[in-house]
Amino acid sequence: MKLRLLFYGFVVALAFGCLSCGEERRAEEETEEEEMEKYKFPLVTIPPYYPATPFIFPVFIHDNYETAGSKKIIPAHSPWISLSDYELLYIGMKADTLYTDKYAYQKNSFSYDSVENGKEWYSLPTPLSISLKIDTSTIIPYESIRKDTLIKRYPVYIINTLFHPVIIGSNSDIPLILEAKTPNQEWKPIQIYYGMMCGIGAKGRLLFPGEIAVTAVKVFRGPFNTKMRLRFRSHFYDIFSNEFEGSIEVNQFGDPY
Repeated sequence: MKLRLLFYGFVVALAFGCLSCGEERRAEEETEEEEMEKYKFPLVTIPPYYPATPFIFPVFIHDNYETAGSKKIIPAHSPWISLSDYELLYIGMKADTLYTDKYAYQKNSFSYDSVENGKEWYSLPTPLSISLKIDTSTIIPYESIRKDTLIKRYPVYIINTLFHPVIIGSNSDIPLILEAKTPNQEWKPIQIYYGMMCGIGAKGRLLFPGEIAVTAVKVFRGPFNTKMRLRFRSHFYDIFSNEFEGSIEVNQFGDPY
């Protein structure tokens, strides 16, 4: 009888011990879960990626639009390397149709000494801040030495791809150079950059968010067929346009002097 009572007492004690151990374990697990909650990162929802909308070339109406029909439009020709010449034809917001603005060189100018809160408030051009697009499907002719002809050019669009102003040149000067591939498939300039000799009184030219600037590149003619592109000369980076087919004189890679 005593043995039976001792056995029942042992079983009851063992049961209570197991229950207490279970309670302690649950308490420990709850404490661990509470500690883990402190170090959990909040759930972050990653938005879907949408590619940037491709740039659609606008219709550009140039100064010689009305007289172009009565004159012959011919490519440019140079027996050697030539000077770069990229006048500002338009600067402002993008639209479906753009017109030559003879006062474009007066717009978006600023003094290099101007600062805001002790810091420069504009960005230097980089491959991430501006984009160069050449529209080879459109012709922008301009006056040549001969009165009965116009020189063939393609419109060039400079696009601000950032959310703050980007400097693209000084006064009416845009630092572009035309390059072509040599017979050895090397990119070399066929133009010499012609900048200002003196910077006193120079004004910077800004391209604001949502704006584009328009200039034009000459279309050359020669016996050597090759690929061509524009190079934007920046302080630290070279920015290149899309490539296009063209033809030049091989001597345009060299200096006549």
